[in-house]
Amino acid sequence: MSIRTRITAASPSPRPAPIARAASAAGALLLLAACSGAGGDGAGAGGDAESSASALAPDTYAWGFAWVDPPYGISSSYSFNSTGGSNTYSGSAGDYLVTMNDLGVSGGTVQVVAYGSAATRCKVANWGPSGTAMSVHVRCHDPSGALAESPFVVFFNKGASGQLGAHAWYSGSSVPATWSWNSAGGVNAVTQTSVGHYTVSLPGIAFSNASVHVTAYGWGPEYCKIVSWGTKRFTTGIDVNVRCNDTSGNPTNSAFAINYSSSTPRSGMIGGHAWIDSATTASSSYQSEQNFVECFSASPITVSGFADVNFPDIYGAQIPTTTLSTAYGDDGAYCKVRNWLPAGSGYTAHTSCFTAAGAEATTRFTSSFMSGSYPGPC
Repeated sequence: MSIRTRITAASPSPRPAPIARAASAAGALLLLAACSGAGGDGAGAGGDAESSASALAPDTYAWGFAWVDPPYGISSSYSFNSTGGSNTYSGSAGDYLVTMNDLGVSGGTVQVVAYGSAATRCKVANWGPSGTAMSVHVRCHDPSGALAESPFVVFFNKGASGQLGAHAWYSGSSVPATWSWNSAGGVNAVTQTSVGHYTVSLPGIAFSNASVHVTAYGWGPEYCKIVSWGTKRFTTGIDVNVRCNDTSGNPTNSAFAINYSSSTPRSGMIGGHAWIDSATTASSSYQSEQNFVECFSASPITVSGFADVNFPDIYGAQIPTTTLSTAYGDDGAYCKVRNWLPAGSGYTAHTSCFTAAGAEATTRFTSSFMSGSYPGPC
């Protein structure tokens, strides 16, 4: 079995820059979303939103993202909707509702990550179709577990033909089929191995070089992270180990949504991912870029200071763009997106990481980057 060993570390960061009022953001990510629904938490994954009519049937590529910066709103430079519809939000003080118009499909997955330099954490409370729109309920907390105002990045995707990977929502007791997808046709499953520790089985998936992200689901302050992932010993497939924590950083049981992908949501799009395993190294076995701009030679993804991840040779990616970060290791550390910006021939995504108590820390993490556009001119 080639599951990578559980590891830990830390990583901080300055204040973000993307936004309508800030700077222009970075481009390309190749992951799929993960997430949604803690059993019985309300409308959305595992809740009552399933009763809403799915309005989008024709759109095979149902996905969207947004950088939400309360109270300033959502900038079109960091917002995308595969239907061409608008993304909006409402709410304040750590309790938000993101509406992706015309994306009202059942199922799919969601990833949420806090943004900025403060030690806040964000998660998905639920999601689901509301008429013709996709509604994603987001909750953000400070290290003590109190609701807190925070910018955040939200990503929704419904797995479809042409994508490579899997996503699943674990309700706390099962993986409902409506919110589970596997490009190899396997049936995803979750096994709890101990308090707060889970193994996600993705049968048939034949690659370990992937974008891997997880977000806790529900109304409480719990948060989740990736512990390790790797190929199964006796059969084709991937096992992903997940840990969820309480506000003290101790393992606790939680619902979560997970996304595992080696492709962008749609063929031909620019994207990239990397597993950051040191202050200067992004492992060559766990990094990849898709559809880089061909007037540049392909260069490896690099990292600096356990924080800055440079996705090179993708400067032709046009806005809108987004990025995600997830902490890695068997401890209480967590990570968030600090900012992402153009850099040289590509983009740099900056990640900040913290101890459970909110002190800046250094830890391994996964990073993904994506553009809603196709490669542009050089």
